[in-house]
Amino acid sequence: MLTIASAVSHGRSQAKTLLGMNRPVASSIMHGHQFRGSLFAAVCVLALIGSSCSGNSGEIVPSDSAAGSGGTSTVPDGGSTATGTIDWGSCDDVDIAVPAETGDSMRSLGMQCAELEVPVDHDTADGRTINLAVARIPSTGGDDDRIGSLVVNPGGPGGSGLEFLAGVGPTFPRDLRKQFDIVSFDPRGIAASTPLDCLTPGRRKEIVEADPIEDPAEQAATDSAIEAEIAKGCEKADAELFRNMGTDEVVDDLEDLRVALGDEELSYLGLSYGTRIGAVYATRYPDKVRAIVLDGSVTPSRDIIDSGSGQAKGIIREYEAFVAACDADSECPLAPDAAKRINAVADQLDAKPIAVTSGSDGDEKSLTKDQFITGFITSLYDPSSAAATLSAVDAISGNDVDRRDLGASYLLNLAGQQSSQRPDGTYGNGFEAQGVVNCLDADSPLEGAEVAELRRRIGTVPPLFETPVAADSPSCVSLPTGDDLEIAETTAKDRILIVGTKGDPATPIEWTGAMAKALGDPAVLTYAGHGHTASLRVTCATDQVAEFFGTGTVPDDLADCPTEKGEGDIYDQLIKQFEAMGLQTSVGECIVDEIRDEIDPLEIMSLNGDDPDPGIISAIQGAATSCR
Repeated sequence: MLTIASAVSHGRSQAKTLLGMNRPVASSIMHGHQFRGSLFAAVCVLALIGSSCSGNSGEIVPSDSAAGSGGTSTVPDGGSTATGTIDWGSCDDVDIAVPAETGDSMRSLGMQCAELEVPVDHDTADGRTINLAVARIPSTGGDDDRIGSLVVNPGGPGGSGLEFLAGVGPTFPRDLRKQFDIVSFDPRGIAASTPLDCLTPGRRKEIVEADPIEDPAEQAATDSAIEAEIAKGCEKADAELFRNMGTDEVVDDLEDLRVALGDEELSYLGLSYGTRIGAVYATRYPDKVRAIVLDGSVTPSRDIIDSGSGQAKGIIREYEAFVAACDADSECPLAPDAAKRINAVADQLDAKPIAVTSGSDGDEKSLTKDQFITGFITSLYDPSSAAATLSAVDAISGNDVDRRDLGASYLLNLAGQQSSQRPDGTYGNGFEAQGVVNCLDADSPLEGAEVAELRRRIGTVPPLFETPVAADSPSCVSLPTGDDLEIAETTAKDRILIVGTKGDPATPIEWTGAMAKALGDPAVLTYAGHGHTASLRVTCATDQVAEFFGTGTVPDDLADCPTEKGEGDIYDQLIKQFEAMGLQTSVGECIVDEIRDEIDPLEIMSLNGDDPDPGIISAIQGAATSCR
């Protein structure tokens, strides 16, 4: 998801001030889980050892021998408004925007795809229908082990569940993969589901990559005009779907999916924006809940000022923690005044952006000041990226041209994730869908007269994020708001586990408490460290979440998690990723030991399939050979 309005603008991918929802199509949370996939892509390039990543072409195809492969799940009579069946098959013809290495890794896992037909408007179920793109990684266990399906939503709004499953699925805990088919879907209107394309690909590119306008008032007027353009484009593209894109309808889609999967009750993991879906589901369908985990909760409030100011303060807090940690470390490349160095690089890019070749088509993009700030903030989602980010900032201000370009490319790729950038350098329709969904979910627009209150609630803003007041614009004025959306105390609260991270920049820890209170105080697990969500990356949280899903009951000895040793060490995180993918711990440790002194974090995080340095690949191959 994306917001920090002035910190990151989704209507035009630019980081200005930290003003909540004051950009067109601004949302309440920034996108995040695509970033976890970028580390996985690096793992696939690193793991040039047959069992982890295949060396074949980038197709994602099902394995006929995979456990649970094939078959049809039929909607039972009278069970749901869903009109289709789930007939699992190949993903060959499904547009899943992932790097080739990610596609390679999925072949051995047998990822399967299907379509589910659902009503455009669930209140008129006999009307027009649309298709949802659905995918699963079949359970690795036998009939005695398999519990059912675990449905996952990775966040957004506008995030593709199929892309998430392809990129992160292999790193799911082994127990969960044994007990469940891991299932995800592209929400209505997004990616491979029946799309709502409010802009042409070319127009998206123009908006995302446009240079900022020097005059603040003119920029604010342009932002408002873009929101109006998106609203007009959505109305023209599919007026009925446009009016039914909100979480209110997505929750009913999730219920249709549960029935079509053949599960009597829902097991669900919602990450970031996915927590809103899960919370509304638990409120609306409490008797259908088996086990729901909400990780990285959004605020239950529907007020744009609440959500915008809350996330802005969370990002500021984590930025200041990042800077303080660097200043306290004499070996940090930006010490002893990291904020000064970061501001200097931002000013340098404001005066002279760096051109970077991006995407498989060799398109040239520019790392501007705004893109730099957006990429920098995105890196805060994953503590293990800290060393790469510090190196990138240092490199951009240095004299080594190749190193400078590597750092610029790394940050530009992170910034692109906030605008639904695809591996080929184009932008998906999650770009505009994010704002459409968040506005529908809001109770009312952010009018121009309310922007000052948003600024007031945010408080002091670091110079890096500050812009003139005149640059602020209203939000959700052209896009519709006010869908029927309720998060309230639920009788399913004993089957809900909420996970929060104290140092989460995108969904601040205060929202974890607010969500728990709104649902009637279900169990809460808190991780003391940093980063956006914890259930799929922090061992202490992962183990307890897996136990909860396995039993359907909150563990009696549920305990908060201390900061994980090595959370900021990308090499430690690589070992964990290797283990999750089935590589022996000793082999993973050996590979990492071999490359630790030869390949630095920036080079690792830049291994995204775009012509990696042959010298790096040679070093990886040498490590893999000696450790097998």
